[in-house]
Amino acid sequence: MPCGAWEAIYIIDGLLASASEVQPKTVHADTQGQSFPVFILAHLFGFDLMPRIRNWRP
Repeated sequence: MPCGAWEAIYIIDGLLASASEVQPKTVHADTQGQSFPVFILAHLFGFDLMPRIRNWRP
């Protein structure tokens, strides 16, 4: 993975390329695994993206 690349691109690519019978419903990622378009893609492909967002203060 190149330095600075968003982790979510590789997560989604790996899930779509997987030939396993076991398909996850929820996928966890680090802070770089989150962006609005990636949440939309995750929803369209049928899984929940649950990134850990650094410095989150509700």
